[in-house]
Amino acid sequence: MGKDRPEDILVQQQMKSLEDRVTKIEVNWKVTFILAAIFGIGGGFGGYYVSSLYNTIHDLKVQTDSLQAESSHLRTAMHDTLVSVQIEAYKDAPDALRRAVEAQLHVCSARIDDAHERIGRIALVAGKTTKTKYQSGKGDHADPQNLLFMAGLQTSGGNNTNFYKEIKLYIPPEGHGQNK
Repeated sequence: MGKDRPEDILVQQQMKSLEDRVTKIEVNWKVTFILAAIFGIGGGFGGYYVSSLYNTIHDLKVQTDSLQAESSHLRTAMHDTLVSVQIEAYKDAPDALRRAVEAQLHVCSARIDDAHERIGRIALVAGKTTKTKYQSGKGDHADPQNLLFMAGLQTSGGNNTNFYKEIKLYIPPEGHGQNK
């Protein structure tokens, strides 16, 4: 058992080199698998959240359209009722009563027009864009009445910057319509 032959030393070195390469490949495979799992799960949650936001926006638009249709229907029904009331009031009422009814009809008609115009101005409004860092579940954004969502991600110099966007449901104040 003397010295190892040069061929044996060369075979041992090659075996050691192959073992090192196999170890590196195994480590790289595990890291790749872990990163794929993390980004897959994170992307799934992000996709679900964005889909949920789009569904919420769609639902709000459907509700707004429904309110506008209902308002139009009520306006027509109210107008028909007011006309029939006006006709009946004119038949038997003295002039003073007729003028009082006309004044009330005018007030009612103006209020109906204001309500219809106000409903017509309900809108989704894009709010500010911010780079502020928010912590999940902490409720630390400025206005809990608004819908806040991550609108983008920018990577620069190894730093990630998240951009957030607010969406507000604008309902005009009462009595500020164009009919006033």
